[in-house]
Amino acid sequence: MLGTVIVINLDRDVARLAHMRAELMRAGLNGERFAALRGDQLPAWIAPYFAGAPPLSLGEIGCYASHLEIMRCIAAGEIAGPVLVLEDDVELARDFAAQIDEILRAAPKGWDLIRLSHATKRVMQTVSRLSNGRRLVRYSRVPTSTGGYLISVSGARKFLREQRRRLPVDQDLRRVWAWDLDTYGVEPPPI
Repeated sequence: MLGTVIVINLDRDVARLAHMRAELMRAGLNGERFAALRGDQLPAWIAPYFAGAPPLSLGEIGCYASHLEIMRCIAAGEIAGPVLVLEDDVELARDFAAQIDEILRAAPKGWDLIRLSHATKRVMQTVSRLSNGRRLVRYSRVPTSTGGYLISVSGARKFLREQRRRLPVDQDLRRVWAWDLDTYGVEPPPI
């Protein structure tokens, strides 16, 4: 069962937040807004992840830090998991809430991350058949995008491992071996 829906949104992006509220309402979901962090105003606990001279822009650091802060809240029990994390520029499938319930029921025990956005043309292995022609899959090569994903408490804890971050968050989440993330996806993606 889904715990929480989080929408990452910069304070200045009022129109994007309105868009996401409409998308969630249409999908029959309630979401909480997470005020996106800025790369030049990081909380003290996050700053060491980006110490040194990372090749990331301030925008990339802010985006990454926002995902890390959400994962910290999940790992600390401040946000009930599993959590649906959405960026504020996505469109949700019409039957999205029902799909999320079905995906969570079909997910193998011990899953960490389930990607819900960005289709791939790479080889995939079907783990479970879902309704409407969708499939829960394992990727041969994990696609990029953090537009929408489900994260478990264990997945959040793994991704929080203290290690310097040198790539954008969507690239690091592709590197499942680096974090020992048990990752799945849905094809075609519902976001």
